[in-house]
This record gives sequence, structure tokens and C-alpha cells, in this order.
Amino acid sequence: MTGSPRKLVVRIVRIVLPALLLALIALGPTFNFAYGSICTLSLGLFTVSCPLGVLQVSAAAGALLTNLLFPVSIAFLLTIMLGRVFCGWLCVPGSIFEGVRDFAGAVKGKMRKRIMLDLKERIAILGAIVFSSGIFRYPVFCVICPVGAVCRNVISYAQNGSFGFDLLFIPAIFAFEALLLPWCPSVCALGTTLRLFSLKNLINLSVNRGRCKPCPVCEKVCPVNVSPVKGLRLRDCTKCLKCSESCPKKAIEWKIGQAAA
Repeated sequence: MTGSPRKLVVRIVRIVLPALLLALIALGPTFNFAYGSICTLSLGLFTVSCPLGVLQVSAAAGALLTNLLFPVSIAFLLTIMLGRVFCGWLCVPGSIFEGVRDFAGAVKGKMRKRIMLDLKERIAILGAIVFSSGIFRYPVFCVICPVGAVCRNVISYAQNGSFGFDLLFIPAIFAFEALLLPWCPSVCALGTTLRLFSLKNLINLSVNRGRCKPCPVCEKVCPVNVSPVKGLRLRDCTKCLKCSESCPKKAIEWKIGQAAA
């Protein structure tokens, strides 16, 4: 099962795509085709804004920033239609978090199941972040956001040959991931924002009950704590394909047009 060629291809693609995006971000300023700010990335004529970043910046400014409406609408539209696909295929630190989580799970065994925040608690964290941005007049989560920190420092190093202090938060968050709470399914406010806007989520997993012989494999390998067999937290699905590629009975299929619960 672990040697499945298709599974290997999926794993490689999920590593290569974020690496290519990171390369574009790094080379963009040098060749004048990519630029980034605290919550916006431009690649040529294509500009997209981070939904959470726009919420924070608007709260910090005390007004909706109309110049960001079009860039953020692209991100919102993609999220509405495809769910958290960014987290599974383009998030630069995501695969590293998965590795940390898998390693911690192997070391701690059953203890790895100890704590998991529910949706209400995650929304409370998101609300506190947006509220704090309004109080401090600054997008506070962007300082520690692994995606933002990596992208900003790649640009900084490519342009100036230097890194920022915010890069120091990355190993701290990895330690947080390994010792306390799983970052992506429980804490990441960007992931929570994308989950809330996963309204249509047109590509979804489906369990073939005729093939399925209930076992913990699919739930165990899921990086965001989705339970395919029980039908729990499906809107958190990142479409990473780990569950379908790891299922010993090949009972997990992917369908278009079937909204997630």
C-alpha cells in the first residue's frame, strides 16, 4: 500500500506545487513578475488577497478596503467552489506540518488523540484575531501566520539577502504542533476562514459502503481530522487524497457536485 505508484505521485505533486509557488514568489521581484505585501500576492496581471488578511486589515483600518475587494473575491470564489484545497495543495508549510504531526503521532501513539478544538472554539479564535486587529490597528495573525512568514521572508531574502524576526515563529509553531494542539485542523485561523467559506465545495469524498470495512486508516492519515466513514468535518477536507490513497479497500471515491456536510 505504501509503495503504490499513484500514492507516490500524489505525494510528490503535493510537495512540488508549493515549491513552485515559493520559487515564483522568490524569483518574481527579480524578474518583475511577482510582488507581495502583507496579505496580497501579484503574479503578472493576476492578483489574489488572503481572505483572513483582508478581514484583519479592514478591522485594523476600521473600514472595508474597497481596493482589495476584487483580489479577495478571487480567493473567496475558489474557496466557495473548491473548499480548503489551498491547504492541501499550495500551503507552503503544510507538508512540513504534516510531517511533524505524523512524527509526533508515531512517538506519542494513542496520546496524539488527546486534544482537538471544535468548530465553535476555532471560530472564537478567529473572532478574537479579527477583534484584536481592530484594537491594535494591525493584522496580528499575519505576524505568526506560517504561510505569510515563509512568503515574506523568501521575498526579503531574494531582494535584500536578509530574513525577518517573524521567521522565528515557525519552529515555535512546529513545537506547538508536536506538543500541544494540531495547528492546521484546530488553530490556524486561515484554515478556519477557508472552512467557513467552503459553501459549495464541489469536489468531495464519498465512501463506497459496499467496499468499506470500517477501520481507522482514513481518519488516522487525514491531516485535518476529517472522518470520512462517520461523515464528520467534511467541509474541512483539503482534497489531499491521503485517505483515498491509503484506504486498503479503495472504498473512498471522489465525486463532483456533491456538497459536503
